[in-house]
Amino acid sequence: MIRTISTTLFCLLWIGCGTGGQEENTDAGLLTCQAGELAYQGTMDGQAVEGRIGLAGHALTNVCEDSLCSLRVYFEGGGRLEFEWEGTLPNDTPRAASGSLNLEVHDGPNVGNCSTHPTSEITLESNGLHFVLRELSTAPYCSGTAVSGQLEGCAKYAL
Repeated sequence: MIRTISTTLFCLLWIGCGTGGQEENTDAGLLTCQAGELAYQGTMDGQAVEGRIGLAGHALTNVCEDSLCSLRVYFEGGGRLEFEWEGTLPNDTPRAASGSLNLEVHDGPNVGNCSTHPTSEITLESNGLHFVLRELSTAPYCSGTAVSGQLEGCAKYAL
């Protein structure tokens, strides 16, 4: 009886005894995405923003000797997430990158940062990515209006 109570208390206080059937991400602060989905959250000009949208496809160029590597993730109904970075990027290794998120066709933001100042971050995974968009401006990103805040998110490709 005491062993059961101790085990139960440990479980409740330490890890919550499971994920309730949802996929769990062990990296603090990172969103979790379902297959075929982009999720994002953050603040823009002091306003909380968040959303989830279905993916329509992606194009990854991660072998780039004489040019920038790139990733473009396309959304159902239009819009895209784009990143560019230097050098081949191994999975699970964060890298500075320029990036943008265009959700205008979904009444969402269209923000990013200039490719000459890569202040965002991308981490490729075997079936998707995690990202942080920082030092944002509206399109065109190199000369658009500055937007305070940052967005973080993930995309998981459908298998």
